[in-house]
Amino acid sequence: MGIDERVSSFSLRVSFTLLSLAVMLMSCEQRVEGCLDFRALQVDVTADDPCTDCCTYPKLQLNFIPVRFAGGTVPSTLRSSDTLLLGADVAIAPELGFYLHDLFLIADDGERLALMDTFTVFSGNGDPNFVLERSLLRVTPFRQTSYELGTLLDSKTFVAVEAKLGLPDILKATDIDLQPAGSPLNRNTDSLLISSQGDEYLDMNFKYKQLNGNTNSIQLLDGQNEEVHWELPAPAIYEPSFNLIISLGMPADLLLQLDSGTVNGGVFVADFLEQAVVLETLLSRS
Repeated sequence: MGIDERVSSFSLRVSFTLLSLAVMLMSCEQRVEGCLDFRALQVDVTADDPCTDCCTYPKLQLNFIPVRFAGGTVPSTLRSSDTLLLGADVAIAPELGFYLHDLFLIADDGERLALMDTFTVFSGNGDPNFVLERSLLRVTPFRQTSYELGTLLDSKTFVAVEAKLGLPDILKATDIDLQPAGSPLNRNTDSLLISSQGDEYLDMNFKYKQLNGNTNSIQLLDGQNEEVHWELPAPAIYEPSFNLIISLGMPADLLLQLDSGTVNGGVFVADFLEQAVVLETLLSRS
C-alpha cells in the first residue's frame, strides 16, 4: 500500500470516528423539560419531557363591580363621585366590607366545584399557626375588586356561583394584630371589618355619609354562614387552558333601604347580595 493510500485510509478512519463522536454527543444532548399538560394556560411545544410543578393552571376570577339600577333595570357602573338617591335620603358612594367563604362553582350536572385558597393564620397565646385551605374573600365592592380562586382543569358547563356570608367558625377568635399584610384577616387593609368597640372581626360592616354630613352605619347581626346563590345569565361552557372570569354587579342603591344599626343576615343576603347580577362571563388566557 502506497503512502497516499495509507493517508487516505487514515483520513477515512478519522472522519468516521469524528462522525461517530458527533452522533454520540447529539444522542447525549440534554433533554428539555417543560409544561406538556394541555390543561395549563401555556404548553411548551419545544419541550421533550414533562416538568415538575412548572405549569400554570387556569383559575376562576371573580370581579365585584359597583352598579346602580336607578332609572331602569339595566345596571350602570357606579363611580366614586356619584351620589345615591332613595326618597329623601341622599348619600355618597358607600364604604362596605364583608366576608365570603367556602365558594363553589355549580355545574349543570349538579357537581359543586370547591374553589380553594391557601394562607397561613397566625395564632396567639401559644396556639400553633395553621394553614387555612378554604376560599375566603374580604370584599369591598364599592372599590372595584378582583379575586383569583381555585384551579380549573376539566371541561364543564357552569350555571351558578355559591358562597357563604361571614367568617368560618375557626377564624372567629383569631388575633387580629398577628395577621400579616396581604392576609384577608389583616387589620390594615381597611377598618370596616374590625369592631369599633373592640378588637374583633365583623362578618360585615357598612357605613355611608349623607350629603348633610351625617354618617349611617350598619353591622351584621347574625349573618354567619348565610348562603348566597348567583345564577349565571347563560351557562358558561368551560374548556381547559382558559381562565374563567365572572363579573358581579353589586347594587349600591339597595343598601340605602337597609335600616341603620344592625341588620339580620337573611335580610342582607335577600335584599342586597342576591340582588347582585352577573354582568359577564369570559374565557381568557391572560
